[in-house]
Amino acid sequence: MGISTTASQFNSALGKMVHRTTAADPQNVWLPLFTITGMVIFTGLMARRTVIQAGGASTMQFRHSAVPTILDDGTLAITGDVADTVYSCDFDPTDPIISAVGTVPGAIAPFGLTVDGDIEVTMTAVAGTGSMEYWVAYIPVNGGYVVAV
Repeated sequence: MGISTTASQFNSALGKMVHRTTAADPQNVWLPLFTITGMVIFTGLMARRTVIQAGGASTMQFRHSAVPTILDDGTLAITGDVADTVYSCDFDPTDPIISAVGTVPGAIAPFGLTVDGDIEVTMTAVAGTGSMEYWVAYIPVNGGYVVAV
């Protein structure tokens, strides 16, 4: 899979990139992925499945912990997705996360200015989990920054 090339392009084209190492899928809880300090402009958010999602019906959703603010419509079914499925969020709460195997799917659109808080993910799961790794790209504003949790 060309994820290293894609990650390199993701980093240079969209600002600074932060990688969050593999984590087990959270079942019906919000898992913090990235902590934001100060102000940043988000330009991309993606994940890559590392272990197949096993078990019953499951969907995936991202949010910003402040308020909290949902970042997608939460309708993407991920049940049985194979390793190397890549997910992309365009930060429009009315759009679903999109996915494709082995490549970054669809367009990535700027989220805009945001402040302190966490980017989190959840999966609704009947039974069984898999795991994923995550990336976020951003442009710092007045010294703002993002770190992986």
